[in-house]
Amino acid sequence: NLQDSIASLGDRITDMLIAIDEIGMQYYTDVNNDTQDAIIYHFNYWIILFTGVFDALAWISKYRYQIEFDQMNKIGLRSNSQSDFLELLYQENVNLKEFLRKNSSVINLMYGPRDLVIHRTRLRGLRFDNRNENFHCNMVRIPESFFSQIVSLSKEKGDVLGKWGHYKSNDEYFLEPYRFVKKATPVLIEF
Repeated sequence: NLQDSIASLGDRITDMLIAIDEIGMQYYTDVNNDTQDAIIYHFNYWIILFTGVFDALAWISKYRYQIEFDQMNKIGLRSNSQSDFLELLYQENVNLKEFLRKNSSVINLMYGPRDLVIHRTRLRGLRFDNRNENFHCNMVRIPESFFSQIVSLSKEKGDVLGKWGHYKSNDEYFLEPYRFVKKATPVLIEF
């Protein structure tokens, strides 16, 4: 029901904030295998929560507009796979179509990494030491497609380790999770 979906949304955001705190504590502790494992654990959970927020919003919309749609696994805000649900939603509130289109980069940001974490492999960590730019931190290797999404959203090229935490080196793509979650979470909450 609507109340449960709203409570679920609040719980997911609260858990995201806890995961950010946990990642931050490890970030400031040290760069070693133990902190790396803890960061990856909490980052994987944060990724699932990020997409879960959009799932909760879709269910809130279903209940709010009393949309009859029985394909439970197709209720979502991504335009590529849940278009039947979205078409019914747009019939109820036409303004949502443009709003979701404008925010598709935020909506779609974490579904690729989520699919990796849930269906394939965990994100893999590594200790990254760049003496030229003077940083030493725990990072994760990410696919080029995810890197490109971050570049698009952040407007940072990733040629240096910036505020969003993405970094390209020798045609490999990396992400420092703490910087990333500190930037991506407010974007989600603003949405």
